[in-house]
Amino acid sequence: MSQNSVGKFLNESPINLPNLIFNDEAAPEGNELIDDGSDYRNQYYQESFFLVSNVGKPSLEEAGILKGTVAGDVWDLAEAIKEKDYSLENIFKAYETGSTLLGIIKMGGSSAQVLSQVAGLMYSQISSWLIEHVEPVRKAVDSILGNPDMVEAYANSWGKISERLVLVHSEWSKKIESEVNDWTGAAGTAYRKRAEALKLRVATLGGIAYGLQEATGKMKDMVEKCRDAVISYYTGMLGKLAEWTVLLAMTRMAALPIVIGDAIKEQVKNIAKIAILFYRLFTLLNDLIQLAKPLGQALQQLAAEEVATA
Repeated sequence: MSQNSVGKFLNESPINLPNLIFNDEAAPEGNELIDDGSDYRNQYYQESFFLVSNVGKPSLEEAGILKGTVAGDVWDLAEAIKEKDYSLENIFKAYETGSTLLGIIKMGGSSAQVLSQVAGLMYSQISSWLIEHVEPVRKAVDSILGNPDMVEAYANSWGKISERLVLVHSEWSKKIESEVNDWTGAAGTAYRKRAEALKLRVATLGGIAYGLQEATGKMKDMVEKCRDAVISYYTGMLGKLAEWTVLLAMTRMAALPIVIGDAIKEQVKNIAKIAILFYRLFTLLNDLIQLAKPLGQALQQLAAEEVATA
């Protein structure tokens, strides 16, 4: 799939703020080290019906058209169970999804309460679905919160660069061993010394590229967690605001005590979400700090080599 002419205009023309943020130049053609997914041109407006994305049939691997809805959450949890991923996030997501499903089953009370609950659920689900599937909305959200798939593609690019540098280092080692070792005299010694310095530099760069791959992979997790948490909070509050508005309107403000109690309960639940998010961010940042130390040492080594061979 690729952009058609209209999709290209909507994706690349400076007609809105997201297009001004996603404005990187296209990667050089034929550069196999750069992952195609790192180019925003390959991320948005890709479908034949270019205003939507990811509207395929759901499966255990991908929620497809159901992503962004409680049904899509059920598909995602089924995949997590299949992969035996019992992380804290998935446990909380299972609780939240179960609570939503239980709330649907238990809908009841007065006609005003039922109608308000239905309105809140529908508004929340529709707004969440729009964010995940309607391209102008999805791109606008990603311009603020980040695109995890693009960050993952950056990590893949660094991985390919690392692999290529390791391959170059291996080939140079073989060439030096087979073709240069028997050179005699001062010139041969100087050539071997220079070749070994260059080989060590390539190995160091390969290590740095690998470290950047790992660090970028961690950043992908961070972007994904933050994005999901913000979207969940935003759409959940939209749904609740719709529910409370309908309930207050239909009861002529008589349901205000119910709304206040529900608002307090909602904030407690959101505090729990934020606490889990901060726990995950702290863990990821600690991992990044641990990765940064050897990267800094490798860069210092590279700088020392540059000085020594200058």
